Amino acid sequence: MNAMREIGEKIAKKRKEKGWTQKELAEKLYVSDKNVSKWECGRSVPDVFMLKRMADLFGVKIEYFVKLEGDGDFMTDVGIKIRSCREIAGYSQAEFAERLRTTEQNVIDWENGEALPDVFYLNKMSELFDFPLEELIGFEAIERTDVNVEKRTRAGKICLTLLLLLALAPLLVAVIARIFLPATIPAHYDSNGEITRWGSSKELVSIGGIYFLIVAGGGLAVYLALVRTHYPEVKAWTVWTAGAVFAAVAIALTAISVSIVRKDYAACVEAGYLLPEHSKFNELFCVIVSSLYAFCGAICIFIPKNAVIGVRIPYSFVGEKEWAFVNAFTGAFMYAVSVGMIVITGLLDLPLNFGFLCAAIFVPVVVTLVAAFASVKLHKKIKADKKRERELFK
Repeated sequence: MNAMREIGEKIAKKRKEKGWTQKELAEKLYVSDKNVSKWECGRSVPDVFMLKRMADLFGVKIEYFVKLEGDGDFMTDVGIKIRSCREIAGYSQAEFAERLRTTEQNVIDWENGEALPDVFYLNKMSELFDFPLEELIGFEAIERTDVNVEKRTRAGKICLTLLLLLALAPLLVAVIARIFLPATIPAHYDSNGEITRWGSSKELVSIGGIYFLIVAGGGLAVYLALVRTHYPEVKAWTVWTAGAVFAAVAIALTAISVSIVRKDYAACVEAGYLLPEHSKFNELFCVIVSSLYAFCGAICIFIPKNAVIGVRIPYSFVGEKEWAFVNAFTGAFMYAVSVGMIVITGLLDLPLNFGFLCAAIFVPVVVTLVAAFASVKLHKKIKADKKRERELFK
């Protein structure tokens, strides 16, 4: 009888002793009943963190599900292995905690067998030492990823990509208004609604930039706080809710931007201010091209292994990890440079010449290619560091 089937039979036995259906057990574990069915049939196994939750739920020790090599306690056994790995690598507990982005007290609790690191930290340990998780934990269950984490990560990537794109809307409204409308906007009003003074188009672009930072910065903060968190209790619906809130903020700020532009344009017409007379083709073309680059960059950052948009250099074909790293790294640069080009286009008062038009087309491409080859060097350095750490175990 293989280990997966044995663990599944033990789960089914304890579930039936409690008188629960598969659906009821799934609800208590916050997973789908299909997951419970797969576990009990031996087609998959829960990760170590899920096994710990089931052990607590059934009132047994985790050793009930997991066979130990010796007679020791499972959590103590894991703690000894974690401490051995850390000491061989030459890290203090504080340094190890910093590498894992956790607290030193957590490391102390793990090594003393007083707590069990969840699946996220265990995966980080495996990546840090390039050390098989089944050797660290003693069974293969840890290799399965929590379904909730997968859903939460997918939700976070989609939400942040959309928020980065929505953040461009108020900025584009301001820049396009600067191109087509009189340079005297925005207008400044007193408490009675009377115009006290006229502003400049740079003020309008600055307002659009602030709105952009609110949405993009807020979306990034939500992603880091909810998706990159190490707390499994954070559910996918929480991420969707936070994303929806910031999407509503983005739409509201865009509507406010349009309202300001329309009101100020009507005031300019009433005051007799003339529209810009120079050709607007170059400026508009730069904004459109930069927006397309920004769209591609946002897609590459958070959906790096797509086969449609991305950077194709020889190193990206080495493997999926290399492909994802190059695309994500260069996507971030492409997005940042494109936003910068949009802002510059909005701040320049003079009509743009053919040279700037070419710059808007080729500068993001050149910067992206430079970033792509820089990402190769960075990724190779990361791999070399992991190789040196792995040699410590030999």
